[in-house]
Amino acid sequence: MTNKISQKIIYKYPKILLTGGTGQVGQELRHMLQPLGEVWSPNRKYFNLAESESLRQKIRDYQPDLIVNTAAYTEVDQVELNSELAYSVNVESPRIAYQSFHGSEYYNSLIGTKLTNHPVSIIAQLKLPRYMFYTHHGSRSIFSFSTSRMGFTIPNKLRKKSELNHSIFIRPDYSDNSKKLIKNTQKILFENFSIRMLFSIIINKELFLTSLSLISERLGFGLFVNKFIISVQLEQVPSPESYVEIIDKYDKYGRMLPKVHELSNVNILRDIKNIKTIIRKLIKSESGAKIKEIDSQILNGGSHYAGTCCMGCNKKNGVVDKNLKYFGINNLYICDASVIPKIGNANLSLTIVSLAIRLSDHLSNKYKRMV
Repeated sequence: MTNKISQKIIYKYPKILLTGGTGQVGQELRHMLQPLGEVWSPNRKYFNLAESESLRQKIRDYQPDLIVNTAAYTEVDQVELNSELAYSVNVESPRIAYQSFHGSEYYNSLIGTKLTNHPVSIIAQLKLPRYMFYTHHGSRSIFSFSTSRMGFTIPNKLRKKSELNHSIFIRPDYSDNSKKLIKNTQKILFENFSIRMLFSIIINKELFLTSLSLISERLGFGLFVNKFIISVQLEQVPSPESYVEIIDKYDKYGRMLPKVHELSNVNILRDIKNIKTIIRKLIKSESGAKIKEIDSQILNGGSHYAGTCCMGCNKKNGVVDKNLKYFGINNLYICDASVIPKIGNANLSLTIVSLAIRLSDHLSNKYKRMV
């Protein structure tokens, strides 16, 4: 008799599948979803988002009432240097929505549109007449793995247009040119570690100093340096020319392939030119500092894509409503960067965490009323 009553109570609660449960957003959601029912949060090895056919079978076997997907590629510094990987992972929401609903009554023509990013551009190199001890970049403590960057925003009176809030970053530079700096950083971060790689870092002065700079960012100790690289992170507004297209080609897992279209807005290129003018005015000639401008016509993607399943008041101007529920389907919610209508000049982690907490509260209240 007792077993029957227990089974009845468990049956009333929904079965919730949570992906990405080990990440910041996933951990917060798992904690807040647990009182609502049975939460299953499989690890990445067992529940690999790249293996779509295997996923379908596992979802069929579990038969969840609610699926919450928080999985994404979130290594901030690495994702800015590996845009190809960011393309494949961080545009998953529009891809899944398109492939699932295209041709049906649930399809929304806004899926994949309104793509925004925060483009990154190296605009200048600064050389000082003497070395200085630099500690403004990196972790505040060797016991903390939370790195920080000192950025500068541009006052309203110096902006060409006040609605775009760009930021400027100054970082140590140990290379002859910006392309070599990016290449060295990619080599250190993405190549598999080996004795050969360690040897090449030791004998190559630029590679060694770049490695030392990266370690200093992580551990928080300072460095003596006289060269800096000046970069900008740029705010962006939606444009009809920037979108994710789902093409009629499939990978080996049966997933339709996304194609990202990004067009540099004329306003952004104009703003970069204005920022260079501001920097030139700040560098006083009597200081002995020299600045070398770099052509910034080609922008690097910040690889933090947003807006492709944006929030709106109705199906005509959005894919999800204010509670992140997909228009037309009562038990489908999207909680990632794709719902954010306009991106700022920096990373989206805290915004997504805030949205996750808000969605957790909403689902909690909704399911409490149901049970």
